[in-house]
Amino acid sequence: MLVRKSKLSKFVDQHFSLAATLLFVLLSVLIYLPVILSGKFPYGNDGLFHLSRLYELVLGVENGKIFPDISAFTLGERMGGVNFFYPYISVYPIAILMYFLGDFYGFVIGLMVVRFFLLFVSYWMMYKFSASKKKSLIFSLVYSFSIYTLVNQIQRGALGETLGMVFLPMAVYGIYQILFEDYKEWIWAVLGIIGILYSHVLSVFMLFVVAVGAMLFLLIKKREIVNKKRVLSWLKAGLVICLLSAIFLIPFIEQMKFSHAFATTCYNLSTDTFSFFLKGSLQNSLEFPPGQRGILGFFYTLIIVIITYFFVKCEAFTVKLKILGILTLFFIVLGTSLFPWFLLQNTFFNTIQFTWRWFIFVSLFSSAYIAEGMMCLLDHDSKKFQFLKWVPIFLSLNGLIICSAFFYLRISDGYAHSINTKMFTRNSNNSQLFNKHNGKYDYATRRQKKLGKKNGNAIFVDGKKTELKLKHKNYEFYVDDLSSTEKKVTLPITWLKGMSAYDDKGKLLHVNWKVDGYPIVRTKSKVIRIIYRKTIVQKMSILVSGISWLLFLVMIRCKSFVKRGGRLKVEKFKEKL
Repeated sequence: MLVRKSKLSKFVDQHFSLAATLLFVLLSVLIYLPVILSGKFPYGNDGLFHLSRLYELVLGVENGKIFPDISAFTLGERMGGVNFFYPYISVYPIAILMYFLGDFYGFVIGLMVVRFFLLFVSYWMMYKFSASKKKSLIFSLVYSFSIYTLVNQIQRGALGETLGMVFLPMAVYGIYQILFEDYKEWIWAVLGIIGILYSHVLSVFMLFVVAVGAMLFLLIKKREIVNKKRVLSWLKAGLVICLLSAIFLIPFIEQMKFSHAFATTCYNLSTDTFSFFLKGSLQNSLEFPPGQRGILGFFYTLIIVIITYFFVKCEAFTVKLKILGILTLFFIVLGTSLFPWFLLQNTFFNTIQFTWRWFIFVSLFSSAYIAEGMMCLLDHDSKKFQFLKWVPIFLSLNGLIICSAFFYLRISDGYAHSINTKMFTRNSNNSQLFNKHNGKYDYATRRQKKLGKKNGNAIFVDGKKTELKLKHKNYEFYVDDLSSTEKKVTLPITWLKGMSAYDDKGKLLHVNWKVDGYPIVRTKSKVIRIIYRKTIVQKMSILVSGISWLLFLVMIRCKSFVKRGGRLKVEKFKEKL
């Protein structure tokens, strides 16, 4: 019996990728619809920090600083070097939207764009890996609407980590290809890793650890596939990554070594117990009791259990499913206290801060497990497992519902961190309040972090606390109303390489900043001016990355022409035959 297809079904069959793209646009808009309709946006502490970063970039553009190095309007207004230690390149497009569309709507539309690329990139990478459009769509929806992904983007407002998750499938695909499959695909590893590096440094560090582990496995178990050409692809990828990342990585290292400011982010490594993971995975909400993390979610976990049950019953586990299942379990262990993290306290692993950050890989590999498992079961018996076809749509709708519930509850109960369109403006006193103080000691020396809570932004003269304030104009900071006598002035800033202090006559002043981390200036001048200028190393790194990006894009374009030319020759040859 023939079943007549509707026009929509025919369109989807004929233009599957286009239909998927339109679905991604729709879902990206719907998830933030409650925010648009209410004119209010609830955010967590991470969201507050990222709003401050964006706000600084917007005001930088307004004040003629297209790429501001220091913070003048946010993060304590104390010349903070946040852009040296936290990548701003990937969030810059959102700042541009805020500049042209207004802070509130520019920010929300920017988040919609991030959500769209999260869906689109994951779909694209799975398609390159599997050549199955249906499997790619399943993976994209499941990965993008997993509870951990929603917690990062919606509840925590962790914009850097969310952007890292956008590029994670691309990076993992590229690394897998150059290690185990087609090493000529090294470009994808470069693009994925650079995308994460421009978004979230800690995610790159974790990915590096994973890549090293995969390489050790390759050298131990599959050494026969390692040849000169494959090794050369590793070297090419590594070199290009270094060149493209120079714009951020070199100034980062330069300032870290000079000021030791990055040391304050190395807290003791915090771990969650496995029971907290289980409890958090059985929730179907973005609100969690203390100590619990949103990882998989109830329905997400249920689908994994159902797929695993049928494969165990049928004894039909494929190699891919086994690998994906093992990887999922491995990163669950790595993200909890089941792994002996106490043996690695006070090591470079402390930079991760929280072991649950490893759950980005749980979200990735478990989503791939669901997509692979669903397609295998549907191929095995499409009638028996027909209900699985609705799973991705159901999980997407469930994600939209719990996000809407989260927004509604946070906005309706007068949540303290809920901002409206009036507050979300650069001309409001409220916006100044929530931007000024958040994260101002995130990138300071250890000593400053301890004294900062006590002293705040106070200026000390001859060891005595004063009412003087650090002021700024066009990113030039100054202290005025000083006495004309010889004095020792302690400034409430983290001294960075490239900073210089001058008196009221423009004379360069000597600065001692190694005592407490705070710069101390001896002078008779009534005014002290502090200016930051890009270092030679920073200027060179910008030049290196700029030229490297130009050459890299030209190379990609040339490769596409070569491939296209090869395909045309094959087609002409076939026509002759």
